[in-house]
Amino acid sequence: MSHRIFLLIALLAGAQGAPAAWLATGPDGGYANAIAVAGSTIYVATGDGVYRSTDAGLHWLRSGNLPRALPISDVAVHPLAPMTVLAASRSDMSIYRSTDGGDSWAPVSAGIHADVLVHHPLSPTTVVAIGTLALGQTLRYSANGGQSWQIGNSATGPIQAVAVDADRSVPGRYYALDFLGNLLGSNTGGAFWTAITSDFFTGGGAQLATDPYDSDVVVWATNALDVAYMRRHLLASATTTMTQIASTAGRVLADPLTPGRFWWSATIEFPVPGPVLYESLDHAASWSAVNSQPISILRTDPATVGRLYGSAGYAGPARSDDAGRSWLTINHGIPLARVQAVSVDPSNPDVLLASQRCGAQR
Repeated sequence: MSHRIFLLIALLAGAQGAPAAWLATGPDGGYANAIAVAGSTIYVATGDGVYRSTDAGLHWLRSGNLPRALPISDVAVHPLAPMTVLAASRSDMSIYRSTDGGDSWAPVSAGIHADVLVHHPLSPTTVVAIGTLALGQTLRYSANGGQSWQIGNSATGPIQAVAVDADRSVPGRYYALDFLGNLLGSNTGGAFWTAITSDFFTGGGAQLATDPYDSDVVVWATNALDVAYMRRHLLASATTTMTQIASTAGRVLADPLTPGRFWWSATIEFPVPGPVLYESLDHAASWSAVNSQPISILRTDPATVGRLYGSAGYAGPARSDDAGRSWLTINHGIPLARVQAVSVDPSNPDVLLASQRCGAQR
């Protein structure tokens, strides 16, 4: 990806020389790490806290009192109480909680490396948090909507998970992949886990999804050296099959509104190197490519058929209304970051010119 540069012009005020206002002359952007949807409100986790939109992502405002420049790795909305929102930051190893839709935030944990937060839609007081990027970080669960957290355990000790998802058909049931390649299950809201399979090493960047219309199906994607594998496990028959190969694995999502449909972001080397979005219409048994734009899918819309949210790199969040075939960048109001240089106009010392580098492209 190339880098996009944009400019800011500062008009300095009066005798004290303090900046009165800045005018942005380049595009908005901001990297989107995760997206959560609650009715008409959308939250996006960025490198500068949480941003909120009430118009399907066309415009964004920064949410609440989170510290500036605090990277947020995931954001999750309570399934039955949409004003209750959790945000995780691996930067300061804290989980923040809001009960007013993001107007204000308070830390509810310390020392928890969390990259992923998963509410259970049928057991809304249960939440599982995992730290996917640091070996040795233990899975945590909350039985009170994220207000307090405990360590999830198995018969051999604490769980170190790289991916987790809720079974949308069974209250309190979660599935997870650990660092050793075990597919684990919990029927206790994340408190206790048992091994289901141990046949495959997960590698890096593991992604996991359960089938909301068939509780027998669990799928996951992993990276192993220069190959990415999509696997499908049938719980009743205890069989696992490899259903697709790519170069690099990204997010895998189940469509909550269309029976049998899954999506998978990946990259390929042949026949043309680049990104690809795969779609399955048969409960992840087979896949077909539907898009080759540089978009990483992040979330489905729970109320709109075929609507997906994703990340267009540092250009910010993006939305698809046709099941991933085409994408609209929705970044207005999320500023690009990192001032690289500042210069004074030699002909007018009251004007400053500042450049910012966003780190990636739209």
